[in-house]
Amino acid sequence: MPPADLDRSGPPPLRRFASKRLFSLLFGGIWLGVGLLLLVIFGILVIVTNRDPASIPPDRAVTVDGRVVETFIQQPYRGGPKDHPLIVIFSYRGPDGVERSAKSHTYDYTRRPALKPDAPVRVIVDRERPEMATVEGLAPGEASMRFPTWVLALPSIFAAAGLVIFLYGLRGALADRALATRGEVVEAEIVDASENYYTRVGGRPAIDLGYRFEDGAGRAVTGRARTFDPAWRDAKGKRLRVAYDPVRPERNVPLDL
Repeated sequence: MPPADLDRSGPPPLRRFASKRLFSLLFGGIWLGVGLLLLVIFGILVIVTNRDPASIPPDRAVTVDGRVVETFIQQPYRGGPKDHPLIVIFSYRGPDGVERSAKSHTYDYTRRPALKPDAPVRVIVDRERPEMATVEGLAPGEASMRFPTWVLALPSIFAAAGLVIFLYGLRGALADRALATRGEVVEAEIVDASENYYTRVGGRPAIDLGYRFEDGAGRAVTGRARTFDPAWRDAKGKRLRVAYDPVRPERNVPLDL
């Protein structure tokens, strides 16, 4: 079960100590990945929905007469009254002689009296695409739902929390590896070995071990470890090697798992 000897000529592989920090590394990595994915998705939505509508190029713009057909206030998905755009449906005859209708919008409510049904308006039309038109001084088309930039804070917080949890686990694994390389090594007796069915990897439950050893001053020190190797299921009473910090013996890490 334990290796015959321990090579301490260099730092052991980090993966040997990752299982002890499995929760932090796994869930921190998942939170970080999901947060970054949501940040990208929300960022795209914010950029796309907050773009100004396509305008008519000045070199292709033609001004014609038109008339207001209907005016109404669009009910948006968010916000208060100031976010309710005024929608104007108007008719016009394009440069090709075809009668058409289109929509424009504005947030300037002071223009509403001049945009009553059947009121005359000046319409800017795209010469090459006559179906593209807008009332002079108004934005073309209907106002689309805009994602506020503050929604980016939600996935950012999620990703930041995941990063903190992941770094916490990584820091612990690095500290365990450093202790395994430089700490004092003793043999410890396993006093408890139990299966933890709440934590599984590949369907196998974790094995929680409790061990006890004496430090250089003869003080009894206890520690706990976790492994997913079923060979340690009946390890109570057996021995394993432990590296500990002589200054703080409670900081210890098993070397044989």
